[in-house]
Amino acid sequence: MVGMSEPAKSLWRGRDVVFVDPLDNTAEYWWPAMIVPTDEIDASMGCRALSTAEYLVKYFEDNKYSTVREQELRVFDTAQEPFTEFAANTPGFMKDRAIKSALSYLKTGHVHAKFKWKLWQTGTETLQLPFALTPTKSSTEPSSPHAADSDSITLPAKHESPVPMDLPVLADDEVSNEVLVEIKRAFEELEEMQREFRACRTLVRNAARDVWEGTGNEWPPNSGASTRFGHNKRRKVH
Repeated sequence: MVGMSEPAKSLWRGRDVVFVDPLDNTAEYWWPAMIVPTDEIDASMGCRALSTAEYLVKYFEDNKYSTVREQELRVFDTAQEPFTEFAANTPGFMKDRAIKSALSYLKTGHVHAKFKWKLWQTGTETLQLPFALTPTKSSTEPSSPHAADSDSITLPAKHESPVPMDLPVLADDEVSNEVLVEIKRAFEELEEMQREFRACRTLVRNAARDVWEGTGNEWPPNSGASTRFGHNKRRKVH
């Protein structure tokens, strides 16, 4: 890793493009990312609070997020360090897709549709720190990515049948009654198949986890670790 000077800015703004320290001494250069405005943060980003010296960023490399400290950021400017130093010392730097995406945004003001978050450009660029996510930011909480990691298998409760049990049937309409009985039986069989599928999926996931962890890897695969520099470096989410 090339040497880094002190941060060039003491106060950042939302949608600023920055370099983020990957916390990996073997990395040839830092990761390009964008600071998420605090009034556009939602629960799906995995961030619920920020201190006065923390920021939520989204990476151009893989569209993931992480919370970073102010001292781990540097300005992303083609005329300033560390950009000039990375470009001069790393042959593949300017060919990196994430670097190209960041430069494209700075030139055009546009990003790929997949990079945009739910509240993209609905707020202001002023960062309100410290920050805490309020319940009104998102009406639904994201499900835990580790919900299926338990070694025990619990079959889901049987769902209520989508066919009402009290449908009116004429006493003299035997055909209608038989059809209704067949429909109810078909839905019951479908529910049983769904329960068996969920149980099998849990078994397969647990077996895959045992094999993966047995080879010294972290479970789940690529659960936020850098796809370029391996795991146990800076963590990303979603």
